[in-house]
Amino acid sequence: MIALEIAGGLALLLGWRVRLWAVLLGGFSLVSGVIFHLVPGLAAEGMAAQNDINHFLKNLAIAGGMGMLVAFGAGPLSLDRRAQVA
Repeated sequence: MIALEIAGGLALLLGWRVRLWAVLLGGFSLVSGVIFHLVPGLAAEGMAAQNDINHFLKNLAIAGGMGMLVAFGAGPLSLDRRAQVA
């Protein structure tokens, strides 16, 4: 999983196959948020529950950002756009 995050982050930074990597990272963020934050957060009490829900909402926001990349694609300086121009 660490390899997915590092490779995906670098691919997004460079703008290489942005839509594919955004789908993978967004899905990973949603799945890990549900497994590690939402489910335990619903069973916890007090500040622990609030902390887990906050982390789940953070993962949901990341997935939303990845959804924007899927919808709109890479920017003008990306490797994907340079390949289209050439």
